[in-house]
Amino acid sequence: MIQFTFWAIPSLFGVILVASVFTHVWPQRSEPGATAFLWMSGASAWWLVCQFIGLFLSSLDAKLLLAQLQYVGISAVPVAWLAYAMTYTGRGRQLRSWIMALIYGVSATTILLAFTNSSHGLIWSDVSLVQANGYSGLSLNHGAWFQVHVGMTYALIAVATGALGLHIAQSPRHWFRLIFVIGAPVALAIPSVIYLTPLQPQVWVDLTPTGLAVANGLLGWGLMRKGLLDFAPVARTTVVEEMRDCVIVVDRSGRIVDVNRAAAQLLGVRVHGPVPIDLGTAWISNRGRGPGEEPEPARIELRTTDNRDLKFEMSVAALGPQEGRGRSVLVLRDITERMRIEDELRETTTKLEKANGELERRANTDGLTGLANRRHFLDVLEREIERADRYGRPLALIMLDLDHFKRVNDNYGHAAGDSVLKAAAAALNRVSRDTDLPARLGGEELALLLPETHVEGASQMAERLRTLIAAERHLSPHGTDFSVTSSFGVAAHMAGDGEAVDLMQRSDEALYRAKAEGRDRVVTIESSRPPEPDTGSEPDIGSEPDTEGERS
Repeated sequence: MIQFTFWAIPSLFGVILVASVFTHVWPQRSEPGATAFLWMSGASAWWLVCQFIGLFLSSLDAKLLLAQLQYVGISAVPVAWLAYAMTYTGRGRQLRSWIMALIYGVSATTILLAFTNSSHGLIWSDVSLVQANGYSGLSLNHGAWFQVHVGMTYALIAVATGALGLHIAQSPRHWFRLIFVIGAPVALAIPSVIYLTPLQPQVWVDLTPTGLAVANGLLGWGLMRKGLLDFAPVARTTVVEEMRDCVIVVDRSGRIVDVNRAAAQLLGVRVHGPVPIDLGTAWISNRGRGPGEEPEPARIELRTTDNRDLKFEMSVAALGPQEGRGRSVLVLRDITERMRIEDELRETTTKLEKANGELERRANTDGLTGLANRRHFLDVLEREIERADRYGRPLALIMLDLDHFKRVNDNYGHAAGDSVLKAAAAALNRVSRDTDLPARLGGEELALLLPETHVEGASQMAERLRTLIAAERHLSPHGTDFSVTSSFGVAAHMAGDGEAVDLMQRSDEALYRAKAEGRDRVVTIESSRPPEPDTGSEPDIGSEPDTEGERS
């Protein structure tokens, strides 16, 4: 027999509310915590539907059967609530612990005892129908196991609430979610306490399922609704919150999920807010990297809340696909001061290198002609002699002296003499290869060191220089036009010919003979010993390649 009562309205409201929340969470079922939440919603809906149907039945057996069926949902709700809290906070592995196995066993026992209550009375010690205003309601006196069930239910919901609360409280910018976390168990506890005390309006009225529907709505709309779920906070310690480095968590779509205090105060970023363009560009360049991969930190410049342009070194770490929900953690370290110091050090180093280079150039260069000075020339000559001896390569030296240079100074002045020296130096530079070394040995005496050159090639080079120098026309301060000739001494070095001083002595001897024979000529002195016959064999391993080619 069917009967009607307005007390069925809360149950109907609860069914509609749970169904609405279920519909909104269903698209997010792949997210951590969503599956357990859907199970909790399903258990809540089962409880509410059974209660709603039972209120319309008038038979004791029918009402009792619906009450027994309600215990499937009653026992499953606290377990699903706890499972939801564990998976939402990233502790899903704990659901396979022995403690959870014990909880599953207690819940299953409660359901079994509800369906076998007639043989032991542990759930209801007495069951009867009561009449009120023509309505037949079910009156229940609870047994001993019911108290165990109520205690475990409250304990599980308290643990779940604590886990959720601690997880969310770690992020101050998610504090508003605590309202939903705390409000959900309160919404369930108020009607439950009313039902278990004399405050209940009728013996058959239990608003606990309706309170559960409200709790389900608070959790669903506050934590699991599409959009808000994407911005679930990231568990972290106070250390992260107090870090001086900016910590920003973004989801797969590039939306900000969580930030620490430094990021909020320094950069002005906030949860749900936009990502700065430069920051987003740097993050996109690091997408696709898996957990554990450590790309090179990127350097970006961002505008702060106090309108300063600071430079940051940004590291990106990908979180796992389960607990991390595929998000990325961006850690930005302010390196503005460090880069300023680096720039200053780099600038100072560059200046020092330039200064050292200039000092070295001045130390090795003749101030008037720009050619190598005597000291540098002798150092290079020593190295080239060693190289020629080691690898069996030819080496030649040209020494030249400007003829009657003292007359130039006496007749036209030292300025004219300096001009003549510069012109001769320019001629040396024009004919020199990159591997050759022109030098001023002192006064009007110049030299040209020719690596990889036989005496014949050196003699041709000297003759060319003699022609160039003699063809140069000079102008005195009085407007007089004049020219200067030069004398050349050429000598060659072969392996075993002696040291650098021996090569200079032979070249100087040739120069002396050129002057003695009338100046303006080239005199050549061969090696101090006959040259080795050319067998055409390759040089020993380790010999240097002839990059410039020999001048013969």
